[in-house]
Amino acid sequence: MEPYPASLLYAAKKLSGVARNKFKIVPSSSVTGAAYSVLSFQIPQGTIVDLQSLKLFLQVATASPGTAGIATDQVFARLPADITTMLQQVQVLCNGVLIGGSCTEYNSAYRLRKICASTFGRDQSIDRAVSHSTITDEEVNESGEFVVKDWLHTIFAGGREGASTRFLNTGIVGDITVRIQFSGNQVLCPKQKGEAMGVNFTTPEAATNATQMSWSYSDAYATIDAISMPPAYEDMLMAALAKGEQEIDYEEAYCWSLNNITGDAFEQRFSVSSRSLNKLFTGVRDSNYNTVGIKAHKLEDAIGDALVSNYQRFRMYPGPQYENNLWNYSLNGQLHPNFPAKLLEACADTAYVEDKMGVSGDGVLISSYADWKDGYGVVPLRLDLPIENALQSRLASGYDCRSTNASMSMSMRGMSVPAPPAGTGETAVRSAFSIAVTQPKLYIALGKTIAVSW
Repeated sequence: MEPYPASLLYAAKKLSGVARNKFKIVPSSSVTGAAYSVLSFQIPQGTIVDLQSLKLFLQVATASPGTAGIATDQVFARLPADITTMLQQVQVLCNGVLIGGSCTEYNSAYRLRKICASTFGRDQSIDRAVSHSTITDEEVNESGEFVVKDWLHTIFAGGREGASTRFLNTGIVGDITVRIQFSGNQVLCPKQKGEAMGVNFTTPEAATNATQMSWSYSDAYATIDAISMPPAYEDMLMAALAKGEQEIDYEEAYCWSLNNITGDAFEQRFSVSSRSLNKLFTGVRDSNYNTVGIKAHKLEDAIGDALVSNYQRFRMYPGPQYENNLWNYSLNGQLHPNFPAKLLEACADTAYVEDKMGVSGDGVLISSYADWKDGYGVVPLRLDLPIENALQSRLASGYDCRSTNASMSMSMRGMSVPAPPAGTGETAVRSAFSIAVTQPKLYIALGKTIAVSW
């Protein structure tokens, strides 16, 4: 038969006996909390859940009780871009076995990856509508209900980052628990009364009031979609389990920080043992990122959201000469790239690392080179092959370093040494943050037996 394209073929099939519904999940912990609180909930048992449909709903409120100075020294607490910034760590357990959650700064890892993986269209539409993707500067402490819906670096991630099996029969894996630790108050953005966000505080009293900001949540619950399938599907699944283990690939992230960078160069060392190391990302920010009350920064050449919270502001600190910074990753002594790379090359790879190629490829969240260097600075490295069709089902093609426990590093030289402007709260000390995106495999056997090959 001639190889005709699918658009010319006449074929239709029907899968009978399928039903679908959405379920509300009440947390097993308290539904209210504040900075550093822990929230836990369980995925429904004995059903087939759509892993990509998981959503967490939170009623969030900020407060700023500082009363120093006069009326114009009042400071309002505003939320950062993306409600996921409020999540410090996300852990997933199956039958008590940890299958995800190694990264202790989930929000920072999420930010670096989202800069490359997301698009303006998504960030300024559904993300802005329900997940607070944009910082706003109203003179009021912020409150509202928001949705955490994109679980990057977990088995619940969606889209190209999703698991190889989207619909998981929870009856064969046992109890699935999601455990979340929320972030501290340092992620909030202060807004002084009568002043634009991004400008310096006009008085020491206003700066003092900013350190009193806090946030809390209430009415927390999750939802997930579930389906029922015909008995023949259940029979097929049980027969497959009887013959051997079933496998699911998904993404996981590890993270490392290097603090107290004071010179014009640094080298951050770390090690990874993984069956498939797919991507590396690094960003550099002020060492004060964990300090409460530091002002947001306004980007001068941004399209869309021009405000970046201090916690999320990753910069390149370009050297005194144009494009003086040079960088490399090193994997077991092998340089990547194999030459000293310039900043512009890192910016260009922010689309390539997520396989957004060609003139029809999706864009990223960066709107200008200046914008990237001053607030969206991420240095990516790609080590895996693209997934070109559904039959590949998350083919593991990254760097296999299980037997070597790969010794790695990220180095940058030629950086400027900042002279902090007075009144900004900035320091001359920087902190590097790196993440490794890996592809573990979940093994499921009879008797709800779970194992993970990292």
